Amino acid sequence: MPSWEIFDHQTQEYRDSVLPPTVKARVAVERPRRSAGNDTSGAPATSSAMNNLRGLGTSEGAQEKFGFEPDRIAAAAKELLGKT
Repeated sequence: MPSWEIFDHQTQEYRDSVLPPTVKARVAVERPRRSAGNDTSGAPATSSAMNNLRGLGTSEGAQEKFGFEPDRIAAAAKELLGKT
């Protein structure tokens, strides 16, 4: 989502077309940080966000520390869906 602030001001019909209410689980991967108060329309969700990058050295270090590796994201999605 490029901008939660703009998205939040769209019509409910538009927001539902982007994030359909019929989708019962979502995984959000947000870099560099999660916006305060953003919501994925009430669906069960899991997310990972980077809030402090100081002292991590490389982007790979930050990726590992905050769980942005593809395998970890896939595992989080499977867990959310009850398919672990």
